[in-house]
Amino acid sequence: MLYKIQKNTHYTIISCSNIIGAAEIRIDKDDECYINRIFLLPEYQNKGIGTQIMNFFEVTYSNIKKWTLCTPNKNYKSQFFYEKLGYRKVGEHKVTELLSLISYLKEIR
Repeated sequence: MLYKIQKNTHYTIISCSNIIGAAEIRIDKDDECYINRIFLLPEYQNKGIGTQIMNFFEVTYSNIKKWTLCTPNKNYKSQFFYEKLGYRKVGEHKVTELLSLISYLKEIR
């Protein structure tokens, strides 16, 4: 737990004084970052907020050239979202009998 606190940066997404989502990233190297999670309440999805969050990360951490993340293999909505933003599938690994995660990568030149 202490490792997560020291290594991860958490963002709470707020709209009109209400928490509507969150995001968490981990800087792995000077130019590499792993997106641990990003989520929004359903009523705030498909409004461009997720794209704004991802763009915020790329601008705020402009030194990062390699962005990585994982998403469940059956979460087609998130796969579409990440691919729309330029992420590409680079692998898949089985977590349990019912869950596999797809690894994504986005390299910025």
